[in-house]
Amino acid sequence: MRHFPTGIAALLAAATALVGPPGYGYFPVGQPIPLDASRPQVMPGSLRGTRVPVRVHGQAATSADELVSALRETERAYEAIVDRLRFSAPLFDATRGGGPELDIYLTDETSFVSVAPDGLDYGELWDCSAAVVRVRRGLSAQQRRRAITEGVAHASLLAADARTTNAYRVAFASAIAARVLGEGADEDALTRAASDLSNGIFNARTDEAARGEAVFFDLLASRYDDGSLALWRGLAVAPIARTEGGAARLEDEPDSFDVLRRLLRSEPGGLDGFLLDYATARAVAGTPGDRFDTVGFRALARLAAEPLRTISARDLPEWVRSERPLPQGGAAFVAVDLGGLRQGTLSLWFHGAPWRRWTVAAQRLDAFDRDRGRAPSPPVNEGEWSTTMELGPGDERVLVVVVDQGNQLLDPDRPTNRDGSFAINLSLSNTH
Repeated sequence: MRHFPTGIAALLAAATALVGPPGYGYFPVGQPIPLDASRPQVMPGSLRGTRVPVRVHGQAATSADELVSALRETERAYEAIVDRLRFSAPLFDATRGGGPELDIYLTDETSFVSVAPDGLDYGELWDCSAAVVRVRRGLSAQQRRRAITEGVAHASLLAADARTTNAYRVAFASAIAARVLGEGADEDALTRAASDLSNGIFNARTDEAARGEAVFFDLLASRYDDGSLALWRGLAVAPIARTEGGAARLEDEPDSFDVLRRLLRSEPGGLDGFLLDYATARAVAGTPGDRFDTVGFRALARLAAEPLRTISARDLPEWVRSERPLPQGGAAFVAVDLGGLRQGTLSLWFHGAPWRRWTVAAQRLDAFDRDRGRAPSPPVNEGEWSTTMELGPGDERVLVVVVDQGNQLLDPDRPTNRDGSFAINLSLSNTH
């Protein structure tokens, strides 16, 4: 049974329907309309679930034990995501996989799990799609369970809204799988994604990097959700829309960021402020100062992004420039190592491309990267912002976080016409 928007989902859907898109001239907007997906070559026959509508297929030489185990794991994932958490049920695909059920393929065609939309269901009232799920054959039992659970979650998200970007769905599905299994975020994926933070949120080039953005949803949940994941469920279905026949691309409004912008409108800085908090939290992920308290990280290794520059306080003043322009949603970090400084005043001047919107924060950290206070900026719309920060005993470094918020409203479906460059001037006075 389909789960229709109710409660918070209906409220958010109604609110975001009022958001109008800005003009973008001749830029193509919206995601490409998905075609029917190709399917792997598999052995004749398949295993069909007895409790829920799922079907598992195997490539040649896949063992019976692996097929049976995969079917049981798929049934458990479906029951947890659809029946218990009440996310949307994956759509039927007619008989393209031998029957109408959700098809899971054990294959060598993927490194872990990959999900493709299988066209649009034009009989529905909004853009939604069936899914083809490929899971790597020969994974360990734990890896296969994680991959299948993520695949079912991704299929559920496509059934709710097929217009979101693949990177967004991969990150969201990974977050759902982590909660269902109680295993926490994929630390390997977070480590790989750390180098991609400058490329913009939900703009990862690979599924492996996109999984690292799952912690975005964990930060949302830790602040605003409850154990039933009502907010996540609403976020999955709220930005629904229907693309008119004959369109070249999917309808682009409302989108997930419209929903978030409305949801966070009363928070300090709104969505811009939340993205700044997210980037700041990513900068200390995997340390004792880790702020993703619901993810279950073990601080065994550095999971944070490498700073653009690390500067010793003894070398100030310094002028730091971005090595390359940031795309919308991209983040960069500059670290100032205080080297045992007992007292001083740090002055910061930020200079950003004036056709962009920016947010900036300077955060004091102790020796374990725990927060000791910060000076966040209001939205920087004209390219200039400055602040001073008093330093004291216990401060070991200052982290400057810069987030490019795009040249209009941050929108994953609308390209920006120019990327943004920035520079930071740092100086120190009154030192002891």
